Amino acid sequence: MGILELEALNVGYGSRAIVRELHLEVAQGEMVALLGPSGGGKTSILKTIAGLLPPLSGTIRINGQMVNQVAAEKREVVLIFQKPLLFPFLDVGENIGFGLRMQGIHGARAAREIAEMAELTGLGGLERRKIQQLSGGQQQRVALARGLVLRPSLLLLDEPLSNLDPDLRQQMRELIQAVCRQTRTTTLFVSHDQSEALMLSDRVALLLGGSIRQLGTPRELFYRPADREVAAFFGCSNLLEGVIMDRHFSCAGLPLALPLPSTQPSAQVEGKRCIVAIRPEQIELAGGGADTLTARVESLSFEGALTRLEVRLGSCRLTVLSPHPGPSPGSDVQLAIPASAIHVLPCP
Repeated sequence: MGILELEALNVGYGSRAIVRELHLEVAQGEMVALLGPSGGGKTSILKTIAGLLPPLSGTIRINGQMVNQVAAEKREVVLIFQKPLLFPFLDVGENIGFGLRMQGIHGARAAREIAEMAELTGLGGLERRKIQQLSGGQQQRVALARGLVLRPSLLLLDEPLSNLDPDLRQQMRELIQAVCRQTRTTTLFVSHDQSEALMLSDRVALLLGGSIRQLGTPRELFYRPADREVAAFFGCSNLLEGVIMDRHFSCAGLPLALPLPSTQPSAQVEGKRCIVAIRPEQIELAGGGADTLTARVESLSFEGALTRLEVRLGSCRLTVLSPHPGPSPGSDVQLAIPASAIHVLPCP
């Protein structure tokens, strides 16, 4: 079993808190991403949970037991850092089984558990290989296997894929997701990579300014941000200020009257100024029609699967990400904005 509860946790160094009043619960078998910009205190949170850094205040509970004063080696927590930190004088199997040996587990039982974890992490047949003979991805697999072979209540991952090239990162993402789901290991991992957090996690906790700004499923944070800072963090640059009247959003000075999705609480902001977020990939290039808007293309850039267009609509500039090649700069384009793409943010 592995259940993590953080209550009013303040994390920092000396008397200076860098993370304040942190509340977070991670359920048995759940994988939660702690996402945020570099330098925001994410690694310090992991160190505090693991017992390597004392909390300034607040409570840490693992499986219902407060562990603030429990030594790191007795917390049933494994922390894996960016660098694998393997023992170069031990082979793969000996590295995987190092923690077992420290727990007094030897012989046939240790050999069986090492073999099982090596197979699970794609290292089967490499147990006798030297660490120096492994690729970066294989070394990260050894670090993962060494942690999971201990059957921890909680696995903490501190950006373990940041030093790998894109192809290896994708392979390791899939491996971590599959292994943790198969072993039902409760996992909290740190990342500043949005795609990594969205792909791997059941829920995402976005850390901005020393506190969790929004906690929810990947789709909730991506498509239903809590405020404009969250929207901007996930690449939504289309943030329009206007007024909601009769379930329509209107932006002053723009030829824009967009029906709101019926699921949005427009009654709470009726007649008031508000901000709406529209993700650029949800704006469609259309062939014309009564519900389309005419915009002028200002710039265009090819980004592989998508083409990025910066368009001018009245006095407003919008970003559009389209799977189709866009018209050349200076041309007019017809835009269709589905009601489901409009998300109302809190009024300023």
